[in-house]
Amino acid sequence: MKIEGTSILAAGALLAVGMASGVWKWRAMVRSPERRAPMYVDILHRASLLYASATLVLGHLAAASAFSATLNRGAFWTAYFYFVVTLVVYAFHGIRRTERTMFTQRNLVTGPGVALLVVGELGSTLLLLVGAALGEGCAP
Repeated sequence: MKIEGTSILAAGALLAVGMASGVWKWRAMVRSPERRAPMYVDILHRASLLYASATLVLGHLAAASAFSATLNRGAFWTAYFYFVVTLVVYAFHGIRRTERTMFTQRNLVTGPGVALLVVGELGSTLLLLVGAALGEGCAP
């Protein structure tokens, strides 16, 4: 399957997470006296919908890239991996009903984990962006 097809399925999976977490958010709001969902349930819902859109963009960039298919797939799946890991962390904190930002504590996730996430997501995106700029149909 070409990158366009896999990126659509990958984006669809994140969209499904967004919709399911929207149900979780709604149920939490209905049950809460303050009519609010836990902070990380709200974040999970919004982030998964945004990551679904970002996944589509990354798929199009990979498809337009002048770089090798292997490099493009690697960059796409690296960014997607970090999207999923981030959503899992948000879900974990949503289940725990964490009320404060997880960055109040320095640990493996909030220190080196975030540094790896930045390098993985931003590096992959920039690589695909440069590849697309050099690719067919994008050059002047």
